[in-house]
Amino acid sequence: MKKIPILLLFLSSGSNLFAQDNAQNPFSIKWSQINTSHFRLIFPSQISMIGNRTANVLESVYQPVSSSLGVNPKPISIILQNQTAISNGFVTLLPRHSEFFTTPPQDYNLLGTNNWLDLLAVHEFRHVVQFEKAKTGMGKFYHFLFGNTALSAISNITVPNWFWEGDAVGTESSLTTSGRGRIPEFDMALRTQLQSKGAYSYSKAVCGSYKDFIPNHYVSGYYMTTFMKNKFGIDAWDKILKGTYSDLPYPFSFSNNIKKATKLKTEQLYNQAFNDIAEQWKSQVGELKETEVDFYKTKISNFYTNYEYPQILPDGRILAVKSGLSDITQLVILDKQSEEEKVLSLGIFNDAGTFSVSGSKAVWAEFNYHPRWGQKDYSVIKIYDFNTDRVKSITHKSKLTAPSLSADASKIVAIENSVDNKCSVIILSIDDGLETKRITNEKNALYIHPRWAGNEEIYAVKLLNGLKTIVSINIETNQE
Repeated sequence: MKKIPILLLFLSSGSNLFAQDNAQNPFSIKWSQINTSHFRLIFPSQISMIGNRTANVLESVYQPVSSSLGVNPKPISIILQNQTAISNGFVTLLPRHSEFFTTPPQDYNLLGTNNWLDLLAVHEFRHVVQFEKAKTGMGKFYHFLFGNTALSAISNITVPNWFWEGDAVGTESSLTTSGRGRIPEFDMALRTQLQSKGAYSYSKAVCGSYKDFIPNHYVSGYYMTTFMKNKFGIDAWDKILKGTYSDLPYPFSFSNNIKKATKLKTEQLYNQAFNDIAEQWKSQVGELKETEVDFYKTKISNFYTNYEYPQILPDGRILAVKSGLSDITQLVILDKQSEEEKVLSLGIFNDAGTFSVSGSKAVWAEFNYHPRWGQKDYSVIKIYDFNTDRVKSITHKSKLTAPSLSADASKIVAIENSVDNKCSVIILSIDDGLETKRITNEKNALYIHPRWAGNEEIYAVKLLNGLKTIVSINIETNQE
């Protein structure tokens, strides 16, 4: 019974620990709702077709997503947020609901071949199922006494982050056309680590490191939870969570119930899972013939540093986006003499997985926020000129992403995802940022990572109905 005061300490501050910031939408938005057997879907009326489709998708995934944990969650409210340029989603118990941000990402590590809202429906609803599982044994008792505040506290102090997100990634990878577990870039860093340095200790993998890059809990959790299902059965996590929440909640109840179900300590589960995947990857690498590379040496740092999206400048040097624990996101120039020149620090970088340079200019997108409405934000295009050493915003209050410069640096192509969930290819003048061309598509396919071929043709990845294709678009005729 000495454990109860610790729980009450968490309960007393639970709303501060786990509540989401309930930012507001513009008061002019008209809202609609659809009530189904298991969901109340709330959405802006201007995206009624999206609301209808999402309601059907949620009902269709309810049973498949719930079954392996042996619970049937009670109805929950889902809110579609269409005023933001951010691609995200979350579930919270304070108050109990979920929110889907409807703007699809350009990030190839996240979307795969999925429809964005389909992916959110599976992944976020799995979190709803996980929370519902907490209403077992003592979890049910504390929920009866203290409501969702207690359930949120118990869930978060007993079950680690790697389970929450790893299990959800595994579910999305099993029940959708893609999912992060089937996207090569998702585990690229872990694959590299295991083949070059081997597995770190469980403590380092969970707690992180200043010196070494540690793949996040989505990655490590996916391989640990998947290994558990493959080796001990699809219902293994059902048994472990049931045992965890049946006990008086304390931080080690989850680990102890893993040992009861598998005879393995959590560290042993981690080691076996990572050894198993390392052997698989080692056999794959043995079949490959590596291409020789020429390395650019980077600045020595005591902290892990990322260099991404390298672009060759006219003088042969490399422009890259640098970020890390000791570095705000910035543009730097590298040369073969290991000299590094900082160009400028970026704002809140809208990372679309690409970066564009042409001639003496570089272009990218950054997030801007509305001063009054927390749920309304923008993605604006910024451009830097090496000759004048000046940076400027060429769009304002826009929802543009993945910008790319034409060969003569006179035009920019970017992707717009509007508040009514329409995807368009936009051509802008580099001088004033004015729109000179808009290419729409009747089937509302998602276009990803547009790039110029000369000055009159654009190449892009097109995602439609679970399939990706590479297409060329003539900007004069609109022919694809």
